[in-house]
Amino acid sequence: MFTRILDNVINLRQRGFVATVLAISSLLHAQDTPAARPEASVKVENFSGTVLELNEDTLAVVRKSLAREEVTKHFQRDNSTRVEGVLRVKSRVTVRYKSFPDGVLKAVYIIVR
Repeated sequence: MFTRILDNVINLRQRGFVATVLAISSLLHAQDTPAARPEASVKVENFSGTVLELNEDTLAVVRKSLAREEVTKHFQRDNSTRVEGVLRVKSRVTVRYKSFPDGVLKAVYIIVR
């Protein structure tokens, strides 16, 4: 009788262990799916240059180099965009921005040098 009870307890522990392992593995698999990470295609990048245009909700920055062509990027900005320093035309800046799949560049943080 004692061995029968002991076998039942061991079977319950094994079942519980297997159920726990299955639950954890399914959670880990769910984290790896793209649907679980909606901003997986959004990249955060930096761009440095000189302010070419400045409006209430946009910012244009141009980067000129002797060895390369000049590159101009237009950024959207809003109240959540943090600005360090006084932002004005012809000032040197570094912009941390999010690049969305539809081509929109949203400034997250602007450092005026």
